[in-house]
Amino acid sequence: MIGQELEAAQRICETLGDSELTNELWTEVVAASDGLSRYLEHSFRLRTLALESGISSTQWYAIRKGKTS
Repeated sequence: MIGQELEAAQRICETLGDSELTNELWTEVVAASDGLSRYLEHSFRLRTLALESGISSTQWYAIRKGKTS
């Protein structure tokens, strides 16, 4: 999803050219991409820690999906 938004923002910025608004758009979409990357990295690290502590892959999936009992 974020990749599509990056591509769309790039096309918009290239088409409309340099302006305050296109610069802001590009800055925000890059920040969103960076934020998602950090989130995914942290999520992976937490999954690794959870599995190392004895939580199964099935349990981890249930936790992520909100299907714990």
